[in-house]
Amino acid sequence: LAKFRPPMAHGDGPGVARASRRVSFLVPFVGIREQLREGLPWISIGILTLLATVSLVLLFTGWTVACVNDGGSTGKMLLVANLLCAFILLVPQGVPAEMMLLFIGAICCFFSILQPKELFAGCASDAVVTLALLFPIMRAMGDTGVPERFIGCVLGTAKGPRDLIFRMFFAVALLSGFFNNTPIVVMMVPLLQNLCLRQGVPCQAVLMPLSFAAQAGGSLTKMGSSINFVADAVFEPYGYKIGFFTLTSGCFFICFLGAAYCALLGPRILKPAVESGAVDGSARNGGGENHFKVAFKASEHGPLIGATLEDLGLHRIPGVNEIALHRNWLRRGIELRATSSARREEEQQLGAEDLIQITCSAEGVAQLRHVRGLELCNDFELSLLGSKRRTRCLCEAAVKESLVGSTIDARRWKSALRCAVVASRGADTAEEAEGTGTVGALATQSFNGYVIQSGDVLLLETFKEMVGSDIWVENFGVARLVPHSAPPRRGKPADSLRAVFIVVGLLAMIIIASCGEKAPSLPLMAVIFLCGIIMVKGLKLEEVYQEINGQVLLTIVGALALGRALEVSCLANCMAQCIIAVTKPIGTLAVKAGIYAATIGLGQFLNSAANVAIMGKIAIPIAHSMTIPVGEMALIVTYAASACYTAPYGYQTNTLVLKAGGYDWGDFIKFGGALQLLHMCLVVAMAAWCAKFSPQ
Repeated sequence: LAKFRPPMAHGDGPGVARASRRVSFLVPFVGIREQLREGLPWISIGILTLLATVSLVLLFTGWTVACVNDGGSTGKMLLVANLLCAFILLVPQGVPAEMMLLFIGAICCFFSILQPKELFAGCASDAVVTLALLFPIMRAMGDTGVPERFIGCVLGTAKGPRDLIFRMFFAVALLSGFFNNTPIVVMMVPLLQNLCLRQGVPCQAVLMPLSFAAQAGGSLTKMGSSINFVADAVFEPYGYKIGFFTLTSGCFFICFLGAAYCALLGPRILKPAVESGAVDGSARNGGGENHFKVAFKASEHGPLIGATLEDLGLHRIPGVNEIALHRNWLRRGIELRATSSARREEEQQLGAEDLIQITCSAEGVAQLRHVRGLELCNDFELSLLGSKRRTRCLCEAAVKESLVGSTIDARRWKSALRCAVVASRGADTAEEAEGTGTVGALATQSFNGYVIQSGDVLLLETFKEMVGSDIWVENFGVARLVPHSAPPRRGKPADSLRAVFIVVGLLAMIIIASCGEKAPSLPLMAVIFLCGIIMVKGLKLEEVYQEINGQVLLTIVGALALGRALEVSCLANCMAQCIIAVTKPIGTLAVKAGIYAATIGLGQFLNSAANVAIMGKIAIPIAHSMTIPVGEMALIVTYAASACYTAPYGYQTNTLVLKAGGYDWGDFIKFGGALQLLHMCLVVAMAAWCAKFSPQ
């Protein structure tokens, strides 16, 4: 970019000229000194430099510790300790955890602490292979709409915030036992926000319990979380294998504790700063000048039949301005705002032949299409676009003069323009938005045969690649893509058959893989099932590759290598002896509580997979020294690593709800602190029983 250089006045020296060359109207020039001063974590670098200096002094003075076995050395232990401190200090500063772990493993190989094959041994582990295959399988399952339908059935009849939270906790925990909890939370956040808006419940009271429920449910089965696979890889060589349902019995108690705690205290502690009722509806939904009048109907056998407009809460969805109900599609509207106790309740109940006319924005239309049981009246015209719904979106487009006066032919538009009309907005709609229209004027129920008027703005469903194409520019003017407006991938016969195949296939995969040692392994069944999903077009091959989360997989590979380095260098043994020295005088329960506390504390800084790998290597020598069964330590470490209730950045699901719920660090400490303490007491108390009776 060219830099702006003002003319030098008489007497300006070269120093002024050099300063002027740093001025830019577009991008301010930042010198190397400024980048070094502001871009590097100098405090962390200073701490690491001090630790390295102390380590060198100890090494050259011949310092030794008793916990170093014959196979280790003080130098290797000090090197791994410094690398571990670097990981703890630099990852919170923004250094990618997976690259930092692989770098540490490479340094350990360079100094002969690890063999090169040990660095990449995790790539061939069942944990990494299975998790890589489960990512696209869970995406295909989510696309079927079955999880969303299950949540709707469970939460649809909830009465009050406590009932809603209690039901939500168990429903989300059940889903998290079979799906990765991160996409579950991503899917549930908008669903719960809409449900809370429709039921008048503050979403702040629900979203943090949502994160806690996803964490708790991750221990329901082995495939619920990557933490379980890492724990199995760590503890299996020492005689304790984490099977498919090993963690299930303890998870029931954890879920009941979490559900009861969140339902009782969530609405009391997690209160919004401003009550939702204080927000004006016009401020929330915006003005009506950019709104469309859209005709919806209730599915004939859907869940909306028999419900009332007030119970549905559609008016609370952002972007919705007005709602009117037309009995049997007659021109007799019942405005939602006009309904009162004077009207009989049964008169407001929806029937299969009723038309629901909604005035809303384009974003509101996108959200309404995801309400289960609500259909567009012209849904048949949209279905002409065929498959590949994930590549389509809603778009607002102004018609050009060449289209004015022409009649829309839905089939011709599908072939030539590859789009279908959802709604229209013209001059008459704008007048009604200003208050001159009447509620009784019906929205257009079919655009096949609609005559385009001058000034019309069409809300189209189209393929993204069509926007801006030559034929598009010839017919439409200014266009705006509506974000997150892909049509729901359900409702068609092929969708139903595909959903049945995926649900039955997933259940068969789980049942067969958990039948015993002679049964096919979970990775093998996942490969077969994923190939079947691709064959029935549940996912495209490109989508499979996109869903494989390389960041998580590399983090697990690096974490396993770091755990091996802790073991070989005897640093894990030394850290275990420190925990024993502090807690042993109090008793065995104190030792277990110390392991739990150390796992939680380390989890505030580390990725959960790395946390399990590190604390697992520390817990194993403690179990041997204190004659505690390895299974008890395995369960304590696994349950503790799966429960981070006191920090917004200690677990990914907490981070996902942080902004959506408007929380800060204090909210997590205030609400999650007591739950974390109760969770510790429960896990320490039940670990022995679960390790004895849980299947492996």
